[in-house]
Amino acid sequence: MPVLTNNIKATVTDAKGKPVPVFKVFLVSPANGPYELGEGKEGIFTRSLGDSWAWVAGFQYSLIVEAPGHPPQISEPLIGSAHLKEACVILGKRQTIQCTVLSPDGSPAAGAFLYLPSGRCSFNPDGKLKSGGYLFTTDANGKLHFASSDLGELRLMHRDGALTTTWQELLQSKEVRLQATEEKVFGN
Repeated sequence: MPVLTNNIKATVTDAKGKPVPVFKVFLVSPANGPYELGEGKEGIFTRSLGDSWAWVAGFQYSLIVEAPGHPPQISEPLIGSAHLKEACVILGKRQTIQCTVLSPDGSPAAGAFLYLPSGRCSFNPDGKLKSGGYLFTTDANGKLHFASSDLGELRLMHRDGALTTTWQELLQSKEVRLQATEEKVFGN
């Protein structure tokens, strides 16, 4: 029986079409990640994931690119297969989300997780992620900063609260406040 080998290629340029000198690439799916795949140089990233990544085959995933001087950016969704998949990421062309996520009491929600509602995240009582896939987390000041196309409905989860929102609402807001909840698991 042949081993599925997932190969991923990303071409990363800036808004003027110039290759980005150095960047990191992460893989994320609604149920897993993000996983750091490695570093790209001069606008090119290629990686053979090997048989330990066979779960990617047939599943939807995206790449997150982090480069100095740019907000992290998520690629359009890809479907895993045994063939080379290429993601073209143009930094500076997508709209940037920049907002502060607040706990229900108004304090910054440091370490809040942002994920798609098709994902499933579960959390330990201390608020740390137990399992699941997420896109981004807020920083120590509750700041959420990334670039993407419209991701539709999104969920924010923190040990102190949660919020179902949309990409458009985050784009238009300087801050969002989580709602108090006892629920520690979201998803289908």
